[in-house]
Amino acid sequence: MSGNTTQLGIGLTRLDIGLVRLPAILLVCFVLGAFAGTLVYSLSGRWHVPAILLSEGLLLAFALACSFLHSPILSATELLAIAMGMQNAALRSDTGQRIGGTFVTGTVFGLGEKLALWCLGQGSGAPALRDALGWSALALGAAAGTWAFAVHGLLALAVPAACVLSSAAVTGLMTLCAQIGTSTDERPDEPR
Repeated sequence: MSGNTTQLGIGLTRLDIGLVRLPAILLVCFVLGAFAGTLVYSLSGRWHVPAILLSEGLLLAFALACSFLHSPILSATELLAIAMGMQNAALRSDTGQRIGGTFVTGTVFGLGEKLALWCLGQGSGAPALRDALGWSALALGAAAGTWAFAVHGLLALAVPAACVLSSAAVTGLMTLCAQIGTSTDERPDEPR
């Protein structure tokens, strides 16, 4: 969203509604996704991760469908921004604090910060390695997405939609297994 904010600022400075329109819409959609994701997180209890992943996966699948329907009201781009905002809500801790981010600037800053602290003897290199791996994943994901879009167009959304929906199913099963294990542990001793 930092790029959209920059584009919005440029458009406002130039008084060009054509430059303002898309980044403004995408920023609003991202905030809407963050709002919806936070509601899903807060209202779904221990099911928050599978619920958010399911919602995000459905948004990605709907974006794919909209790309074929050429809807004048809602396009794949807006749905993708909503899914991005929703995805960030999955990074909240149970106290409501964010436990990480997908923003490149924060990840790259964290890498430099943790390397400096490591050099000062105020930490290990592991946190810097995590930030380096996080940034690498972001960069490789951007490259893979760009390649997939160039080769397959919006059909490339099928892969992340399937991955996120699969992750929703896996985390849902993990949550269900944990819930069953917890309810079994709470029962008085009984023969097995």
